Amino acid sequence: MINAGAAKLKTFRGKRSLEAVSGKIGATRMAWHGWENGNRIPSREYMPKLVGLVPELDAGDFYRDAPPALVVSQSEAA
Repeated sequence: MINAGAAKLKTFRGKRSLEAVSGKIGATRMAWHGWENGNRIPSREYMPKLVGLVPELDAGDFYRDAPPALVVSQSEAA
């Protein structure tokens, strides 16, 4: 199951490119992709930047399962 932080990042990005959103905090698109898909957890360098950028994101969200209402499928995100 995807974590709540990943779901919030995916929702925040919407139809914007990975480059567009990751560039706002100086991360690579691959880093954002990993966070958004729940494969990676942001480092101490990026966590405060993400929390400041994404409304209602909390660092603890990356350690909690996402409620079903937050999980966005690929077809919905496109």
